[in-house]
Amino acid sequence: MAQEPDKLSRLAAWLLPLLAAGYSVINFLETNITEARPADAGALLGGMLLYALGLFVLLRLLRLTIYKAALLSTLILICSLYGGMPYLLIRYMMRVDLPYVVFVGLLVMLVGGIGILLAKSRASFKLPVLFLAIAAAVGLGSATANVTLYEMGRPNAADLAAPLGVTLETPKAKRNIYYIILDRYAAARTLAADYDFDNGDFTSFLRKSGFYVADNSVSNYPKTAQSISSSLNMDYHHFTADQIPKDKSDWLPFHERLRHNRVTALLKGAGYKYIHMGSWWPATASSPMADENFQTTLLSQFALKYLQRSLFDPLLHMFYDKQAQNSLAPDQCNRVPRKFAHLTEVAKGPKPVFVFAHFLIPHDPFVFDKTGHCLTREESAGRSLIENYLGQLQYGNQMIRALVDQLLTAPGPKPISIIQADEGPFPVRYRRDEAGFQWKQATDQEFRQKMRILNAYYFPETDPDIFYDSITPVNSFRLLFNRYFGAELPLLADRNYAFPNAANRFDFFDVTDIVR
Repeated sequence: MAQEPDKLSRLAAWLLPLLAAGYSVINFLETNITEARPADAGALLGGMLLYALGLFVLLRLLRLTIYKAALLSTLILICSLYGGMPYLLIRYMMRVDLPYVVFVGLLVMLVGGIGILLAKSRASFKLPVLFLAIAAAVGLGSATANVTLYEMGRPNAADLAAPLGVTLETPKAKRNIYYIILDRYAAARTLAADYDFDNGDFTSFLRKSGFYVADNSVSNYPKTAQSISSSLNMDYHHFTADQIPKDKSDWLPFHERLRHNRVTALLKGAGYKYIHMGSWWPATASSPMADENFQTTLLSQFALKYLQRSLFDPLLHMFYDKQAQNSLAPDQCNRVPRKFAHLTEVAKGPKPVFVFAHFLIPHDPFVFDKTGHCLTREESAGRSLIENYLGQLQYGNQMIRALVDQLLTAPGPKPISIIQADEGPFPVRYRRDEAGFQWKQATDQEFRQKMRILNAYYFPETDPDIFYDSITPVNSFRLLFNRYFGAELPLLADRNYAFPNAANRFDFFDVTDIVR
C-alpha cells in the first residue's frame, strides 16, 4: 500500500499552481511599477488565484493524483497566461501565416499529450512538485519584496497638489465644460514643416465655429503625465525633496497629481458633476474623483494589459464588431468612437458637467485611417510612419468637427470647450530609443516637434482679446476660472521645461527659448 503523502509535500502540491498564478501577476506589477500601484493588481490577483485553484480542483475531480494535478494545472496555467507571446512571435516576427485557432489547437494537443503521459506514468512526481513550489515561492517572494521596497521609496501621494486657496463664484449661466485632450497632436507649423501637411481646413473650421486657436502654443512639458498634471493643477511642478521618489524614473507622483487635481476639486465644489473619459493609459484609465467613469470594458486597464500576452486576449474582443476584432488594437478601435458618441449624449443631459476626455489620437498605435477604418496589423505595417500619423490625425479632425457641431447646437447655454494636445509627436531618434534618449543633447528641431501643440479655446460670450497666441496649457484654467467664476488668479509666465532622460524625470531644465 502506497505511503500517505507527507503534509509538506501535499501542501506544496496545493500551493504550486497558486504560487505560479501569484507570481505571474506580481511580476507583471513589478515590471510596470513606474506606472502602476499595488492596488491596481488586487482584483486581477484574486481572479488568477481562483483560476489556478479551479484548474487544480478540476484535475483532482478527474482522479489525477495530487502531484500530477499540481503539475498539469500549473502547465495549463502557464500556457494559457503566456501563450499569446509565442503566437505573436510566430505570426509577426517570423512571418508565418498561422491562424490563431490552429495555434491554440496545436497547443491544446501538446498540453493534452503531456497530460496523458502524466496520467499514465507510475512516477509520483513528489520531488519535482516540491522543487517547483519552492522555486515559485522564492520568485513570488522576491517580486513582492521588490514591489514593497519600491513602494517604500515613493513619496506619500497626499498633498502633492496643495489647494490654491481660491473659491469659485457661482456663474450666471452654468455651462458644461469640456476639456478634450488629443494626445500628440502637433501644431499646424509642425505639421507643415515636418509632415508636409496643411491643417488649415481644420483650424479654419475651429475659428469659424468660434474657437480661438493659439497658433504658437507649446506644451509646458514634453510628456503626457507631466503635461496634463500641470494643466489640471494650473501650476508648474515644484516637488520638494521628500516628494521626489528614490527612483527618478517613477511616473506615479505625476499620475497622482493628475488623479487628484485642483481643477476637478474646484469645479466639484462649485456644483459640477465630473465625468471622466480616460484611455488605456493607467493615469487616465479612471479617476477616483469622478462621479462617472466612462468605461468601454468591465476589466481594468492593468488587467487588459496583463491579458494581452495570454490566450484569452482574442476572447475579450469577441463581442466587438468584425472590423474591431481584425484591427491591430481592437480595444482602441472600439473605445475611441464610443467615447465620441458618449460625449454627444452628455451634451444632451443634465447640466452642469465637467468632462475630461483623453483621446489617444493621433498617438500610436495607429489604428485608424483618415476615414475611420480600423487598420489591420498588416495594413498599418504597409504604411509609412507619416502616413499612419496623418491618417489618424485626419480621423481625429473628422470626429472633432462632428462633436463641435453637436456641442454648439445642444440645448442650453453654450459650453466652454478646450481642445488641446498634451505633447507633440515623437521625433525619430526619440521613437527609436525612448529609454536611452538624452534630452539635453536633443536638437532644436526635436524639441519643437515634441512640444509645439494644437491649443484651441471656445469661451462663449468672451472678448477674444483675453487670449494670446503663445498661451500654454498651464494657464488654460486660470483664464477660464477668471472669466466665468471670478477667481482673479494671476496668469503664470508661459515657460517650457524638459527633463534629462527616462531615468530622471524630475530635474527639469528650461527650454522656452528653444521651442518658441
